[in-house]
Amino acid sequence: VESSTDGFDASGFQESASGENGPLSERMVYVLTAIDDAVAKSRGRGVVEATTKPRQGDADLDSSPTPSPLSSLAGYGDVDALKFCAAMRLLAEWRVLRQVPEGYRGYAVGMALGHKDVVQNIVKIEAAVHDLIELRKQEHEHALESMEQDWDKASCQADGYGDEPTCESAANSENNEEGKRTSTPPIPTSPTLRELLQYEIDEE
Repeated sequence: VESSTDGFDASGFQESASGENGPLSERMVYVLTAIDDAVAKSRGRGVVEATTKPRQGDADLDSSPTPSPLSSLAGYGDVDALKFCAAMRLLAEWRVLRQVPEGYRGYAVGMALGHKDVVQNIVKIEAAVHDLIELRKQEHEHALESMEQDWDKASCQADGYGDEPTCESAANSENNEEGKRTSTPPIPTSPTLRELLQYEIDEE
């Protein structure tokens, strides 16, 4: 939850996350690093993680000026969707390994079936995340193409619309509402859970 917030200090979090027990163990640091690596690979190249709002500690979530991922001020679900899926996969594995008493085979079978259901639901979430990421990448590419056409057109106008094919193509293209662009479009980001749910609603 906290690792995607703007200005998050990973080193400081690892030193203080365990409170009076001191810094996180090497095993937990390894787990967090593994999650980051897996999520980055899942996002793919050219996509950055979602940036979320800072988390409010134990104060009243809805009345606090600093929103929480579970607060209406943050719009609820202000959590990187792929990191949420990674955490849920770990939780599903932990339930099977640590909550099945030795010798209770019937209980173990039920837990294994529950684990399968959880993983299948996580896969559905991840599939929806990748669909939305692909859509954002396509929108980014279209914005870049539009920007290049604007630049070509500006160059051709300066030359009085020459006979070069690029100038003819630019002269026939539609004008952009904002005119000539001077900055690149934003880099595609991984969605938060809230953004993913809104995407699912819009697609229905």
